[in-house]
Amino acid sequence: LSCFANYTTCPALLSPRQPKIGDPVGHPQATKASEAAVLAALRWLRDHQESNGSWKCPRSSSATTGLALLAFFAHGETDDSTEFGDAVNRGLRFLIQSIDATGTVSDKSMYAQAIVTLALCEGYALIRSPVLREPAERAAHVLLTAQAVPKSNPLHSGGWRYTSTSADADTSVTGWSIMALQAADHAGIAVTPETFTKASAYLWRMHGQDGFGYAAPGDAPVPTAIATFCLQFLGHAGDTRLHGALDLLKKQNVSWPQSTGAFVLYGWYYTTLAMFQGGGAYWENWHQKIAPALMAAQADDGSWPPPPHSSGEAAFAGTPTYATALGAMILETYYRYQPQYLQKKKAG
Repeated sequence: LSCFANYTTCPALLSPRQPKIGDPVGHPQATKASEAAVLAALRWLRDHQESNGSWKCPRSSSATTGLALLAFFAHGETDDSTEFGDAVNRGLRFLIQSIDATGTVSDKSMYAQAIVTLALCEGYALIRSPVLREPAERAAHVLLTAQAVPKSNPLHSGGWRYTSTSADADTSVTGWSIMALQAADHAGIAVTPETFTKASAYLWRMHGQDGFGYAAPGDAPVPTAIATFCLQFLGHAGDTRLHGALDLLKKQNVSWPQSTGAFVLYGWYYTTLAMFQGGGAYWENWHQKIAPALMAAQADDGSWPPPPHSSGEAAFAGTPTYATALGAMILETYYRYQPQYLQKKKAG
């Protein structure tokens, strides 16, 4: 408690801690080249951290700091890691300071709220410091309260959007919120099953002919990837509608210099998560496309710029933390999430 009260100066911010997850090096699907790409990205992130522990972003430094920390966590890095421990420690301090007494992120964006909550909860699950649990609980409570806000359109019930008082919802903000609350639940922070039941119902209401829509039923690639992964992770992996969504996603072309559309890299991140959960030919075919494309596009310094023809992501080109964190997390997918079908086999 005394450490939490003085977290801005306490040198042992994140102690005590539990043993961290296994070393990902040597994972059967990692190669020397992919592991080198991940390490280069993590070193770029470490070397471009601001003095206050954040990472720059034109939209939200809190959200981008959360993404950077998630890239470190996916590689098994915590506060006591030899090479990256200081960066993790300072990044978590910044996130703790970025939320107010209610748990609300300073820039009031629900994208930032969800990503910061996800990072705090994953950090707490890895490190088990009481210094992290209390702010993680506060941040998660904001998401739970926002979901309960009455929606003007019944289709949007159970989802999230741009602010904590939004009376509508979209698939994108909802995806991050689900991931954050799943991480909270995994870390032992109270989240009722009803929260996930309502979120699942919202996503299913966005289902179109084969895929999912952004704020109405449809078949757009990025919302399809987000909804498919979240529903897989919420226990719906065997639903035949998700097989149709995976079939839709596998038609995507992966070309860093040529792919066009809105938030291409963001879509590839969620598609990678969904394909990994899909397993089998879905994963093998996608992995054979996305991993070489990423490694070929990585800059010599370890960073990634956003794909050049991705509308919406051009704003992140000047401070490439966003793209670098997402690129690293795509290559870390099999370090970070166990496929749901494997979990079911173990449970059975």
